[in-house]
Amino acid sequence: MSGSDGERPWPLVIVGGGPAGMSAALVASQNRVEVLVLERTAGLGGQVRWADAPVPDLLGGSAGDGAELAERFSAHLLGTRARIRAGVGVRAVMADERPLRLVLDTREELSARRVLLATGLDHRRLEVRGEHLANAEEDPRKTLGSLRGKSVIVVGGGDEGASLARDLADADATVTMLVRDKLRARPAFGDPARGHPAVEIREGAVVSEIQGGDALEAVVLTTGERIRAHFCFVRIGAEPALPEIQPPLERLDDGRVRVDEALRTSCRRIFAAGDLVRSPNERYIAVALADGAMVARKVEEDLSAGA
Repeated sequence: MSGSDGERPWPLVIVGGGPAGMSAALVASQNRVEVLVLERTAGLGGQVRWADAPVPDLLGGSAGDGAELAERFSAHLLGTRARIRAGVGVRAVMADERPLRLVLDTREELSARRVLLATGLDHRRLEVRGEHLANAEEDPRKTLGSLRGKSVIVVGGGDEGASLARDLADADATVTMLVRDKLRARPAFGDPARGHPAVEIREGAVVSEIQGGDALEAVVLTTGERIRAHFCFVRIGAEPALPEIQPPLERLDDGRVRVDEALRTSCRRIFAAGDLVRSPNERYIAVALADGAMVARKVEEDLSAGA
């Protein structure tokens, strides 16, 4: 073994610093389980930071946006005994070794008796030619003034796409929503977009290509129709983000990690929690927090039993 975190195995290594990972670290550290959190980005928060609109549905924890809520969570965790390393990603987990071996992006190696995968989701890509011309992950709400009077395409018909379309239209952009099937956003998000005079919703519109040179010129549909626009934002959901696991963990048909009631994966020493295991209608911050707390207690039970 090598690395600044010592030779002995960590009782618990948490891969991912979103709500599930932070919750697990909080509960584990309070119960005197030594825990290391590895977060690939520069700060804790995970997908909470994607929420660039108010977060009203977390009891006692409503916030102006996800970044504000993430900072609250982070401040709480930083006051505990949990060891946190941000800006460090995990390349692979050797699930057939005892103790478990983790290979980091830095090529450092760590070992752990238990691992919690709480890596959440990555933005789903369209996988079409020219997708690099679309602003897949940027937050246009931070620069709404620059979009005034511009034509903007939003690809996607979920909550995030509908919410963004409404906000862009409120900022005097002309918005076209391209929705593969039907608008599926919940009424709180879909109705304002559907009723906005500056938002056109094109259901049954499938993107085949994004065209342009140094900048976006047009989005092309499978029908051959070419829609010109100044900007395009892709909001078509997300997919599980996992490091390489050897041997691979069992997965469900939709890509989620298969777990039992205790959130154990097909390798019983590896747990998974949060959006990695939850269906879209279960992806709430409150659910992720509960998942993390439950895993922490299960790990505590395992370690106490000498398992």
